[in-house]
Amino acid sequence: ERPSLQEVLKYTLELIKNLREVHREKIKGSEADTIIFTHYDGDGVCCGALYERYLGENSDKKIFHISQKDRYLIEKARPKKMLVAADLVLNNELIEYLSDLTKKGIEVKWIDHHKESLDVYKNLPDYLKDKVLVKNAGSATSLVYDYLGLKDDISRRIKLIGDRCDGERHMSEEVEEDATILHKLVRLSEPVVSRARRELACYG
Repeated sequence: ERPSLQEVLKYTLELIKNLREVHREKIKGSEADTIIFTHYDGDGVCCGALYERYLGENSDKKIFHISQKDRYLIEKARPKKMLVAADLVLNNELIEYLSDLTKKGIEVKWIDHHKESLDVYKNLPDYLKDKVLVKNAGSATSLVYDYLGLKDDISRRIKLIGDRCDGERHMSEEVEEDATILHKLVRLSEPVVSRARRELACYG
């Protein structure tokens, strides 16, 4: 018997839910020289794409996209040399974790543009202030772009897509279609999102 559209939708949503749970489990205990966490949205994916370009194909890195409510997973990973987070809201528990990593000699960089992070930044210990970049900006991608100093055409296009994904309405039409597609992709499973990030990093 042919399944109804409602049954197909229910099955698809359940599949996506299961894939995301597998993704969460994969983060726990994961190791790499550099581990990068970004928000599971268009802006966050673009942040990841810029870091992918900056570090290069052959670097020992893992990039994870997570929701804001899954930020607890950041503490489950095991970076050997560096932890990066972008487009994710900072809180007091994560500040404590960053402090612990710093004491162990692991480099940390937290980049965000949300108001909640700006509020937390005011109470940040002095020794962490150069490791946290929090500014009022149209997107976290724009902050990552400036911080990494990537000025090539592909990186610039990724920045524009990130800006547009986070609501910058004045952006030129050249990235409108790409931003719309990326918005749709982030509703799907993690493998699809990671593939989109890698494609962005290579081709813009």
